[in-house]
Parts: sequence; structure tokens; C-alpha cells
Amino acid sequence: MLDSFRSNMKGVALAITILIAVVFILSGTGTMFLTNSIDGAVAEVGEVEISEFDVLRSISNQKQQILEQNPEIDSSLLDDDLLRPSALERLIRREVLVQTAAMKGLRMSDSSINGEILAIDGFQTDGKFDQDRYKFALQNQGYTHASFKQMLNNDLIVQQLISGISDTAFVTEFEDRALSRVSEQKRDYYYLTIPSDQTRSSITISEDDIETFYGNNLSNFVTEPMVKIDYIELSPELLADKDAVTDDMIRQRFEMERDSLEFAESRRVSHILITESNPALIKEIQEKLELSIPFEDLVTEYSEDFGSASIGGDLGFTSGDTFPENFEDAVKVLEIDQISDPILTEAGTHFIKLTDIQRNDLVFEDERDRILQELSGELISDVFIEKLEILKELSFNAQSLNEVAEDMELEMKTTDFFARSGGNGIASNGQVIDIAFSDDVLNNGYASEVIELETDSYVVLKLNEFADAQQKVIADVKDDISVQLTDSRLEELMIERSNQLLELVKAGETIEAVAKQEDLDWQVVLSAGRRVTDQNPEINSEVFRMQNPDSTPEIDFFVTQSGDYVLVSLTSVVAGDYELIDDSIKSGIASANLSINQNLELLSFEEASRSKLAIAQ
Repeated sequence: MLDSFRSNMKGVALAITILIAVVFILSGTGTMFLTNSIDGAVAEVGEVEISEFDVLRSISNQKQQILEQNPEIDSSLLDDDLLRPSALERLIRREVLVQTAAMKGLRMSDSSINGEILAIDGFQTDGKFDQDRYKFALQNQGYTHASFKQMLNNDLIVQQLISGISDTAFVTEFEDRALSRVSEQKRDYYYLTIPSDQTRSSITISEDDIETFYGNNLSNFVTEPMVKIDYIELSPELLADKDAVTDDMIRQRFEMERDSLEFAESRRVSHILITESNPALIKEIQEKLELSIPFEDLVTEYSEDFGSASIGGDLGFTSGDTFPENFEDAVKVLEIDQISDPILTEAGTHFIKLTDIQRNDLVFEDERDRILQELSGELISDVFIEKLEILKELSFNAQSLNEVAEDMELEMKTTDFFARSGGNGIASNGQVIDIAFSDDVLNNGYASEVIELETDSYVVLKLNEFADAQQKVIADVKDDISVQLTDSRLEELMIERSNQLLELVKAGETIEAVAKQEDLDWQVVLSAGRRVTDQNPEINSEVFRMQNPDSTPEIDFFVTQSGDYVLVSLTSVVAGDYELIDDSIKSGIASANLSINQNLELLSFEEASRSKLAIAQ
């Protein structure tokens, strides 16, 4: 409860944020573009099956969320088997809510769903809805326009359901007063500090201590097996020659392009799109066009291209290769303001209107840099492909990569020694490390296959030298052992002294008296709250974790982050007084309680909904 309170002290806004997060977790937003392509149900909710593919997809989403929130985590530690139970439970919970929402008659209007589609980043180009990207995404994932809208409707009604349930939650003043008694309580305590630096400076580690520890722990002082590899890199950047493309070549390419576009035209078109086969609707639109009803009005009324419908159906300019072939053929024969007959493409049926014609032209200075880049890329591409094939051929069973590098006029490089944990430069690449320690390279001495590290970047490697695990000499680890022994001895001494002082205080001595006897710093803190600014926050936080004292003070000690030991005597705990706290604090308490109650309402509703559905897994 206290954690919830602290998380909600910023007010209602944070509670709303938490609610939205719950909505997205339960509704599965972010997985809407994947479809079920693997047979076999692993669970059933009512008559709806949850497939193995659904579970794998949910596991993948969980991994992505964990890595986004904790980028320092090694992804290999996220085991599928560990994530599987929670992934399956998440799918079941969502399906329960989908079916419950449907049974209660919840649905979204077409305009609301269309608005959501228009706002999805994955369907946008330069901040605007892109019909082509929308169609590609749906086709790539096996959706039709209708099935995608139904799936999106399910996501939205779940959010609507959760929002409606959460809105029923309320908070009473009794609950706020109860929480304030804990969150706003005040504590009196005394503490003394046993500094670790003073004790550390008194510790002496002898040569005999180091030798004894070394002899008893030889297995802890062994080097990792290490390799040094020779390698050849191949990438377009290594082959680039800035002088290979001349001004004459650029001018010649420009002239060719200008000649090919000399009579080319760009045509601006608008359209009405009907995605599903509907002869009656097509005929209705044709009849209205024959009655000279404005094209823009018909776009607004009928077109299912959400991106262009709001701007009169405008699709911009095409030079003849922007749209499907039969669409472009229809555009070519239109006069300005003329409207085509119905044209059928994979997207649906179109009525096309030509609105403008422009002639294209090229200016050399505007195109020079682009042409230079294209020509350079073409030259490099041809050489690169040839070099890559030669590298694969020459490195196969090569006795030495140095000879391969000389034949190809490339540079062979050699890494420093590195272990399986990796090294610097290319030795930090996971693929390189795995292959360097593979049987073929490490044990058989073969050159590796040519490895693609990233797009258009390749490397081949061969073992240069292997260094097996070796016993480290004592001189190399002497300092490390001294630190280990010092830390261990320090901990023993600090615990021993802390326990001695603890017994004195428990026997009736005060913190003040013990501190003065031992020449230690001490402090008394009166009426401290949880959010102190004038006291040590680390010590204060530990004090608020201690149990309330009975008739005698509560005594304990703990270690600070700096390594000092702190002995505390908690003498008094006074409950918070709701009448005395500021309105801003009261608002935070109310928000925290509301968030708690909303979550309880959701859990209770979900449990009741589950009991009404047959769930098998």
C-alpha cells in the first residue's frame, strides 16, 4: 500500500497513466499486426482457441517490453519456458475480456475505428496516412480490410470495458484517513555511525595471509582460454574510390535521364475507392456521377481510402509508374476534370479523376550529387560482388589469410588475445566470438566461412594463436587477494563491533552514552516523516522499515551503501493526522487509494467473468 501511495503522490494524472498502461497490457495493443499461422490449440476460452503461435507471439512481445524497459539485460537470459506461463495467462485474460465485452453489446463506431487506423504510426509516411503502407501491412499479415477492423474493434472495446469498470471505483474519506495514518506518520529515533574507513585502516594483511589464501583457492586464479585471430574485412566503404566517377560520367548520365524525361508528364489524380466487391454500390456511384454531383462530395460519402477521403480523394502526382498498371492506363487517356469508368485493382474498385498535368524537367546542379552517389554505388556494387565471390573462393581451405589478402589487394588484420567473453573491435561481435571458438576454427585450424556481420559487411577469420587456461602467478593476483581478505576481515570486525554495541543498547545504555564511550558520531531525529529533506534519506528510509516499538525502543543495525554500519534506536511512532496535512498531500492520498480500488475492481470483475466461461488449457 505504501508503495502505491508513493507512486501516486503526483496526483490523479499518474493514476490515469497507470490505468492506461493496464489497458494496453490487457488488450494486447502492439500485437495487432500478427496473425495465427500455426495450428494447434494450447488453450480454449469459451469456443475460441488460443494457438501455439499466439503464445509464441505473446512471449516475443514480453521479451521486447522487458528489453525496452531494461536495456542492460542480456537477452539470452530471457528464457521462453520461464515467460510462457505468464504469456499464456495474459492471452486468456484478454480473451475473457473480449468475450465479456461482446456479450455486453459493446462495439465501436466505424468512424472511431477509422480514426484509430489513421493514427497508427505504422500506416503513416511523413506524418500522414499512407494507403499503400496500410494495404501492404494488411496483405503481409493476412488481413482483409474487414477482418482488420474487427480485430481493432475487439481491442478498443476491451479498453472501453476496462475504462467503464475503473470509472465505477470510488474512495471514501475513511480510506484516505486510514492511509494517511501510515503514510504521514512521524518517528523519533537515535542513531550512531560506525565508520568503515577507520576500521579498514587498522587491518593488516601479511604476505603469509596472501600466500595461504592463494594456495587454498588456486582454481579461482586461472586465466580463460583465449584466441588471437587473423581476419579480412570486406565492405563497400573499403572499396570506395572517390576519383572513380568523373564529371564527364555525371554529365553523360544527366543527359540520358533528361532525354528520357523530355516529354514525360506528371498527372495529378483523385479517386473514390470501394474496397469490397459491391456492384449495387458501384452502380449507385455511377448514376450520381452522371447526374453531375460534385466528385468531391461523392468522395466524402463513399470512398474507403481514409487517407485521401478528407482531401477530396487527392492522390498527388504520378509519372506513370506510381499505381497499378491498369490504374495508370486509365489515367493516361483522361483529360483534365474527366472521370474514368470503374477500374478494378487489388485494392478494390476506383473512380479516377484527372485534376492536373505537369511537365517534368531536370536541372544539372540539382541532380549532380544524386547522380554522383548513384554512379559511385553502381561501380562499387559491381566490384563488391566480384570481390565477395573471390573472397569466398580463395579463403576456402586457405592455409594463410595473408596470401588471400595479398591476392585480393585487401588488408589482413590480427586481433589481440580475447576470451569467450569478448574483446575489442571486431572481437566484440557475438558471431565472430562464436566462430573463433568453434571446432572448425579453434580445433581443426580451418578458415571460417565468409560471415555477414551486417548489411554489405563481411569478414573471414582464421586462428592465429591459442592460449589455453593457465594458472595465474601470485604476483599478478596479489593485490586482488589483499582486497578480498581486507573486505572479508572488515565485515567480520564491523559485525562483531556492531553486535557488541547492540547488546549494550539492549541492556539499557542509550545511543548517546554508547557513542560517547566509543568516540562515535550520533544523532537524534524527532518527528521525522517519510519524505525528509534535512536528514540522511538512506538512514531515514531504513528506520521506516523497522517495526513499531512496544514499551521499549526497537533496536537494530544496518549497513549503508558506503559500507558504514548504523545502530538505530527507534523510540516513538506517531500516526499521521489527516486534519493536519496539506490539501496537495490529501489529493495524492486520494489518487493512490483510487488507483488501488480501480485495480481491485478490475481484478474482481475479471474473476467473475472467468467463472462464466469454460477455460481449458
